[in-house]
Amino acid sequence: AGERGYWRETGNLLFHAALIALLVAIGYGALFGWRGNVIVREGSGFSDTLTQYDAWGGGRLVDPASLPPFAFTLEDFRVDFERGEAQRGAPRLFEADLTLWPAPGAPAEPVVVRVNEPLSVDGAKVFLVGHGYAPTLRLTDALGRVVHNEGVVFLPQDGNLTSTGVLKAPDATPSIGIEGLFLPTAAVDDVRGPHSTFPEADDPAVFLSAWAGDLGLDSGVPQSIYALDTEGMTQLGIEALRPGETWQMPGGNGTVEFVGLTRWASFQIAHDPGKEPALAAAIVALVGLMMSLFIQRRRVWVRASSSGSGTTVVTVAGLARSDEADLAPDVDAVVEALDEGRGTA
Repeated sequence: AGERGYWRETGNLLFHAALIALLVAIGYGALFGWRGNVIVREGSGFSDTLTQYDAWGGGRLVDPASLPPFAFTLEDFRVDFERGEAQRGAPRLFEADLTLWPAPGAPAEPVVVRVNEPLSVDGAKVFLVGHGYAPTLRLTDALGRVVHNEGVVFLPQDGNLTSTGVLKAPDATPSIGIEGLFLPTAAVDDVRGPHSTFPEADDPAVFLSAWAGDLGLDSGVPQSIYALDTEGMTQLGIEALRPGETWQMPGGNGTVEFVGLTRWASFQIAHDPGKEPALAAAIVALVGLMMSLFIQRRRVWVRASSSGSGTTVVTVAGLARSDEADLAPDVDAVVEALDEGRGTA
């Protein structure tokens, strides 16, 4: 008797062992992995500490103090948009120039991060996931003090990057809060009102609504930096500004100047130690599954028995472990080999 197809059982064992390894890898990644998101304006930097993240989440066994100590500065963000009729406004170039410090005291390295081309540093990956505009607003209060003079992150609301943002100045006299609508290519009509017709800053404008009063920052209640609670505040007025223009707020409450325009980029930074083991286990499981499905086990017997007339009767039979196996070629091959052997004996 002889048997073929033992690799089928090997594949079955590989498949089940790989499934166990896959579950272990996923669990390991969930316990020791982490990821966070951060928005960085052009000219600003980021260091990999918990307080620098806008949002962060990690596994139960992750020590936030042990995050890899790298840092980077966003030097420039470049994006080009399709101007043709087909797919108008779709991004064609989407990349960020960074200056990277892999560790404290390490020399700076220029790097470029693109969509689907993350930066790998010290076990973490830095993905470029979003972008927008940060109009630079200079706010001068009623006492003539400049209380704000930097870019304000505006969050996109549609594909043409119509964006909303908030500026809070608790140190101004009086305390000032400003809600803004930024339009890269501004247009106004009776139906839609102010809106952007193209995502590139071809004709930028910002529409501002200023409020005076208590911003609620000392109430102890957490609040979003992208939203302004105007309850109990007094609206000072509404104004539209182009770059270089200044708004004199009513009541002598100060001025707001639209100084210029910068961009921001959003990064997701992640560490997933179970990703590679899980991928390897999934590949092994797939290979094992294919082996167990496509390799057929079959057994062939040869029995020689003596008849009463002094002749020998040779019987050949086969057995398959599945209905799909075709035994005829194997049985025929054995019979043919026996015939050849009889002819040469």
